[in-house]
Amino acid sequence: MRLIIFDVDGTLTRSTTVDTLCYERAVSAQLAVPIDTEWSSYRNPTDAGILSEILERHGIPESPSCLAAVRHRFLRILSAALATDPHCCREVPGAAAVIEYLRELPDLQLAIATGAWADSACMKLRHANILTEQLPLASSDDSPSREQILRIALQRAAARAGREFDVVTYVGDALWDLSAARYWGFRFVGIACDNDGSQFRSAGATVVFPDFADRDAFVRPLLTS
Repeated sequence: MRLIIFDVDGTLTRSTTVDTLCYERAVSAQLAVPIDTEWSSYRNPTDAGILSEILERHGIPESPSCLAAVRHRFLRILSAALATDPHCCREVPGAAAVIEYLRELPDLQLAIATGAWADSACMKLRHANILTEQLPLASSDDSPSREQILRIALQRAAARAGREFDVVTYVGDALWDLSAARYWGFRFVGIACDNDGSQFRSAGATVVFPDFADRDAFVRPLLTS
């Protein structure tokens, strides 16, 4: 039995730019502080992890009400952005078709592990017409740590399948996705829709695709031992 776990932003959806802009606007408006949008500079580059560190950097007490206020404002801003510009979030070429195809294969399970909050991840997936509603999902709601988000996605998929998996692959678009996969000893497939993939190859990743347009080429390494 194999498990394939997908990231969302930059992997299934081309939404990184709008997500960054909306997150920055929400934090700045709610907290009235500037933020660094170089996400790799944060200990935990996830929605929850970034917000926690922003509060820490500016000496703002972290409270449930504060976290909820930023999150709710972000969701409102993101929803408005998607309604205003439908093209700001679209599928990575071939993503919807690959998900649909893989869901029908025997001895294979799919899951979602995203550093986004669950509501925003689902909003972007729906907007891009990628059908993942019935898949196990782990998100920044579950942990600020990408490694733990990945572990929770695995646990939920195993509970759904009623058994452990022989091979687990994580599909992501950033070096932190590669790092999280390696932390657990998972296979990794890089999606480099916004770059040439050289960052993955320099880090030792051997399977990198620009998108999912060549379905058979993408699926082949997922199903080989």
